[in-house]
Amino acid sequence: MYAALRSLEENGVDVTGSESAPELTMMQVAVDAFRRAAELLAGRTSPPQLGTPDDLCRHVVPPRAADETPRQYSERVNRMTERFRSLTQSPGRDRSR
Repeated sequence: MYAALRSLEENGVDVTGSESAPELTMMQVAVDAFRRAAELLAGRTSPPQLGTPDDLCRHVVPPRAADETPRQYSERVNRMTERFRSLTQSPGRDRSR
């Protein structure tokens, strides 16, 4: 539970303290998957002078809305993750610009 809480806070995700351990874990899993997908996408699209994909992704984790439940937040982040994954799997993504 503390690892999930710390991970979420390090990624800038607001927690209220009322979340249960399973809710924190659900949110952490969603954020971790999002970061992996964002890193893959950033690694394929970012010029090197902008920093490493990991550096860039520290700033792109979606914020949690004040009225968003842990489930709503996780579902929204999961939808964004799937969108990023679909962008990295598009046939034209590997071509040089």
